[in-house]
Amino acid sequence: MRYLPIALIVACGGAPAGPVNHSVEVIEIPDAQRVTPPDVTLLGAGQSPRVALRLHPEVGESTAFTVRMSMRMALSFGGQDAPPADSPDMVMVIGTRIRDIDASGTFRRDLVIEEVSVDPSHPLAAQIAPMLEPMRGMEGFEVFDAQGRPLAAHLNIPANVPEQMRDTLERSIEMMQGSSPPFPEEEVGVGARWRSVSRQYNRFHFTRTTEYELLARDGDTITLRANSTLAAEPQPFELDDQHEAQITAYEGGGTANVNFELNSARMSSEGTADVTLSLELEPSPDNPNLTQMSISTRMGAVIESVERERQP
Repeated sequence: MRYLPIALIVACGGAPAGPVNHSVEVIEIPDAQRVTPPDVTLLGAGQSPRVALRLHPEVGESTAFTVRMSMRMALSFGGQDAPPADSPDMVMVIGTRIRDIDASGTFRRDLVIEEVSVDPSHPLAAQIAPMLEPMRGMEGFEVFDAQGRPLAAHLNIPANVPEQMRDTLERSIEMMQGSSPPFPEEEVGVGARWRSVSRQYNRFHFTRTTEYELLARDGDTITLRANSTLAAEPQPFELDDQHEAQITAYEGGGTANVNFELNSARMSSEGTADVTLSLELEPSPDNPNLTQMSISTRMGAVIESVERERQP
């Protein structure tokens, strides 16, 4: 799984040395949950006035995120294309709470999957809906620094969740987290552009490169445009317990428009992504000529967030 986004308020007259509402001196991160933060590079500082964009929610801040996801998949076997297939649209409600903030502005956000459902009108809804039930009540957490860079992520996925649903679940969480932007260290204004490069893993290693543009800022509320590209080097890929393939190419990308609140880490976004995974298979006695396979996926996601009553 990859990985959903405080306190250093920078105003025109200056900034405090650190968050005034921190609950712990340092947030400890176990090595098993630690993730490598993205490299963020400023490409253009934008117009004046400029400020350093920093997250600064408060302990107990609670939010409900609603993720609406659609997906279409197309397969190609040995150069023969299969008809594309639409998966049922899925809706997931994720409750979050800011648990701790440390002296550097790094914060931990706990999360729980409260609701998950599929479009009942889809032909596969009756088959898929029961597979989603184990997801309800799943808990996890994530850690971000004040620049919005992910430092840790963990989700307790029960063993009885089917592999296909496990992938869908992780993809949904990743999409929400991927919509949460990291910010450059430097001060920026409207029109600023920066690049984020992260090396990630979801059954194989790949690189996500995202370029952001700051379209508007009103106090702690900002509007961004994000353009992402995905790429992977050739590497082994495990199809199942008995079969392994070789990734020959992984490429694609997507776009999103994001509204983000620096003082709460809430956001809304809408985006699409198209990616293609190309594989080289080992010939089998049943299919001696079936050595090439590609999987093309188009995903759409709408993320909304609603403030909830603060929790102690």
